Amino acid sequence: MRPISTRRALAAMAAAIGCLAAPAAPASAALSPYQLAAQSINPTSSGIFGDYVSCPYDSMIVNGGSFTFPGAADSTALRSSTPTFQGNGWYIDGRAARGSALVAFLMCLPPSDLADTRLVTATYPSRGQGRSDCPPGTRVYGGGGFFHEESGPPDPFKGHGLVFASMPDGNGWFYGADHFGGLALTVSARCLPSDRFVVRQVSSVEATPTGSNGTATGVAECQGPFRVLMGGAWWHSYSNWTPRDEGYLSGSVGTTDQKGWRAAGHSYEPGARLTIIAFCIDLP
Repeated sequence: MRPISTRRALAAMAAAIGCLAAPAAPASAALSPYQLAAQSINPTSSGIFGDYVSCPYDSMIVNGGSFTFPGAADSTALRSSTPTFQGNGWYIDGRAARGSALVAFLMCLPPSDLADTRLVTATYPSRGQGRSDCPPGTRVYGGGGFFHEESGPPDPFKGHGLVFASMPDGNGWFYGADHFGGLALTVSARCLPSDRFVVRQVSSVEATPTGSNGTATGVAECQGPFRVLMGGAWWHSYSNWTPRDEGYLSGSVGTTDQKGWRAAGHSYEPGARLTIIAFCIDLP
């Protein structure tokens, strides 16, 4: 059973984002069904990879993520995973074992559905974790983070870092990594006016690693007539739900059936847990 602190934190998170207690009530506006776009990213000979992936022509990003194919949860380590500032794609970088590829997976909507979106960013010099909050009157629907030099773009060949958390948090986005100094972290939150969607359901799964220093994987699934809008994952200790450097993520992504959020990673210490969360909205 999940500790009581986890249940309370989930309730607080849902309330901050706008989860309704009565899921049968109609939303004031329904987002269109999103398109799915995927691209395989192959690492260089050094095992480092990084690339931009775009939504189909004339569509905008809702959320994105990645998974390893083929390969176990400890064969890939994520570093940056973020929506592009232009709003039409995703950037991801990290390190993968030889023979494994990273599949970047995007959820995209027509521009008319996201015409009133807001992008909010926060930059943290020489710091490995941070958050970006949506302004009053809006709600978070996506986000991510990337490492970079001063005001430069992300670059997979500069710096190091292993991501232990990327997730909606309150009415914003939290991103955390075990990160070597010298680079800045920029965290992005994508926000819509509060009447554009309503979170109907919050689902979570707590995955236990296989062994004291092993892999963990799981899926938080939307139940009933709902589809996933956003999700995330974070490592923490068994007794404390706060995101901590107890392991690293190798993948965090919406499922192909649009019914949940999947994540995987590798733990450092005995007692580490990986929590995966999905925020679910109405079917149109």
